[in-house]
Amino acid sequence: MALRPQKYHSPQTMVSESSTKNAARLIISPRTLIRIGMLAVWALSAEAQPLERAAVLASMERVADWQLEHPCYVDLRWRSAKNTGFEHMRIDWSGAVVRRRSVGSVPAAHPALTSPWATLVSWTGRDFPFIALPAAVRSTWQRETGLDSSALVSVQLGEEGGTRGWEMGTLYYGMRALANISTRVEYGTALDTIAEANQWALGPRLYHADDQIVGALYLDCYMRKKRVEMLAGVQSRLDWIMAHPAEGSLDVRAGQDRWTWCDALFMAPPVWVKLAKITQDRRYLNFMDREWWATTDYLYSRSDGLYFRDAKFFDRREPNGSRVFWSRGNAWVFAALAMIVPELPEDFPSCFPGA
Repeated sequence: MALRPQKYHSPQTMVSESSTKNAARLIISPRTLIRIGMLAVWALSAEAQPLERAAVLASMERVADWQLEHPCYVDLRWRSAKNTGFEHMRIDWSGAVVRRRSVGSVPAAHPALTSPWATLVSWTGRDFPFIALPAAVRSTWQRETGLDSSALVSVQLGEEGGTRGWEMGTLYYGMRALANISTRVEYGTALDTIAEANQWALGPRLYHADDQIVGALYLDCYMRKKRVEMLAGVQSRLDWIMAHPAEGSLDVRAGQDRWTWCDALFMAPPVWVKLAKITQDRRYLNFMDREWWATTDYLYSRSDGLYFRDAKFFDRREPNGSRVFWSRGNAWVFAALAMIVPELPEDFPSCFPGA
């Protein structure tokens, strides 16, 4: 068995790495955004001593402060020199190149949003004026490509769903956990503003788990403010899915209308559980439970105690013949369990299946 490694940090290590400079490198990767929330949980645990708790909180606040000043990466696309496709470059807010690759086409834009969380909210889902980008982003792109802005065909802020996608949705989990324990109000204010700007709407794909994760933010807002519009969009989408359940294969190559990849167990199920708790309607819980176990029965290797990332990994082998498991993918599932299990009713049969 081969578990693809990822670099993880203990809370103590995180504290020592949390200067503003290191916070920038930490937070810009979507894979690390949930760490803010992980630290919040640890800081409130019995393991944390008062001085450690204070140090972790200060670290979390520095990282979150950086995030508020550097809201996302920028995706720029231009036609390749040979006119055979497009080039794509992702640059973070400070001007560092995150990746560069050739792509076949320009993605369709998500519906435009209204009301600002500064620049990010105003321009998510539609082309952003090149001249309005941070100077560091403009100069990096021009230096790396040798082109001017007339060559660009697309400039997007966070093209993977923007403020309603999985990357920002993961950040919202961590930022909310921080807002719950920090005395500073700006973190909660930022979340409330982004939710309002999103008009409490989920992503555009009806079934896709990545477009449901942002619902957790709206449901948190509803639990605090009890405004029906904060609940309506999430509830109507999940009601529609239950009335028209996807019935396709769980092989990801057939699509992603069901939870066909292990990350999906983090993206969608906690939202279903949270809505069930708010409404006291177990239909949401039962639907989540059924689909969770369908995905688990399909992707989970009982002999290895790990999830395959998706069906494409079933037959993959390392040079030594061992199976390939994606450690970050399994971490998504474990993080989902940490959020779901405490919210389940004590008499819910799937809490401890087989017990």
